[in-house]
Amino acid sequence: MHIIATIGPKSTDKWIIKELIENGVDILRLNCSHFNKEEFEYVIKYSKELKRDIHILVDLCGKKIRVSKDLKYIYKVYNGQEIYFCGEDFYRGIDSLTLKDMKLIPLTIETDEIIKSNIKTISMKDNTMNFEIIKIDKGVINARVIKGGIIRGVRAVIYQAFMMIKIV
Repeated sequence: MHIIATIGPKSTDKWIIKELIENGVDILRLNCSHFNKEEFEYVIKYSKELKRDIHILVDLCGKKIRVSKDLKYIYKVYNGQEIYFCGEDFYRGIDSLTLKDMKLIPLTIETDEIIKSNIKTISMKDNTMNFEIIKIDKGVINARVIKGGIIRGVRAVIYQAFMMIKIV
C-alpha cells in the first residue's frame, strides 16, 4: 500500500513536506496547474534530501490561467453576449466600479502576455464555459460567449456572503 499526498501552493513549505514524509507519505503528487519549473525543482530536491526513495507523481495538465481573485463581482454570462477579459495589472489600474456593466474579467496573466498571444478561444471550468475571441485591443480581450455560466473571483464570493449576512 502507498500513501499519496498532493503538494499544492499552500503545502510547499519545508516543514509541511517534512511532516508528510515523516508520517508515512511515500508518493508526492505535484499538480502542474499550480507550479512553475523552479517550484517543482525545489519540492523534488528537498523531498529527495529527506527521503531518497520518495516517488514523485506528476499531474501533467500544465499551468492554467485563472480568473483573478481581484474580480469584485459575480457575473452571469449568457450565450451570444459580449464580455471582456484583461490582465490583473490592467484591472488593478482602473476603477472597476465604473466598468461593472462592461463585465470586465481579470485573468491571472499580465497585459503584455495577452498582447503577445495569438489566442482564438477561451474555456473555463473544465470546458463547461466557452468564449470566442472577437478582438484584442491594448491587452483587453473582447469575447463572445459561446457557452455561458457564472464567473466569480474568490473575493466576490466572500463579499456576496458578507452582504447576505448583513441583509439578514
